[in-house]
Amino acid sequence: MNSIQDISEAKVFQSAPCVSGMVSLRVGGCCMLPALRPGDVITVRPTRARDITPGRLAVYAFRDEDVSIRRVVRWDPHSGSMAAGVSVSMFTVHRAVRLDENALITRPDTALEDDPPVPFSRVFGEVVAVQRGHSHLIPKEQLTRSQEVCCFFLRRASFLRWFFLRLYSLRNFLRGAPPPQPSLGQVL
Repeated sequence: MNSIQDISEAKVFQSAPCVSGMVSLRVGGCCMLPALRPGDVITVRPTRARDITPGRLAVYAFRDEDVSIRRVVRWDPHSGSMAAGVSVSMFTVHRAVRLDENALITRPDTALEDDPPVPFSRVFGEVVAVQRGHSHLIPKEQLTRSQEVCCFFLRRASFLRWFFLRLYSLRNFLRGAPPPQPSLGQVL
């Protein structure tokens, strides 16, 4: 594993082809259930937006303000915050639907409608691996039949989404797995 590269104050999305390593990030949301669950660790390969095919999981900055990354000096596990006043941008992971002339069209698995177009300049890469507990998974371009059925219900009832997350947490608790901890990312 390489050391963390200095990408301080860099526009990561404009220089993504120059980044040699893959980045590991922890999933924090539930819009990609059941393909990605809170606490999963995804491995992201820097990829040009034009090279992401429909069905792949695209990683991008949802807003223009989220485009830069600053070096984290240290993480305070007690307060759950970064020390020394530094920050890390927020990334979004949604499934690629299609490419337009200058934008990628994505959609969360639990949504009925597409996201607004994502300019190519905000796309960082694609998910190439998922670590869930002790399992290592390769993301599929299409959902399985059971995942499609699950998404059908999750799209229509927020209670089911809450129930699914509680059930998943209970399963992890009974298996003795620690609760997911925030992760700032790691260059692999």
